[in-house]
Amino acid sequence: MKRLFCTVVTDLNGTFESPIIFHIQAETMDHAEKCTREQLVESGYGDETIDDSFDMFTFEVSEADIIEA
Repeated sequence: MKRLFCTVVTDLNGTFESPIIFHIQAETMDHAEKCTREQLVESGYGDETIDDSFDMFTFEVSEADIIEA
């Protein structure tokens, strides 16, 4: 069963104005991070740039974490 994950990508070189946030439905946290990497590659970033310049933090989002207005 797929769960909702949030991956926050921070640029260690300060190129981004703010972190990039991805919300991904995946079966595991590793799969969510893999999908994030794929999205970054599709956006034109190479593997070396992703490994050397970006910090990724992934966590699972539960129903209790969602605020409904």
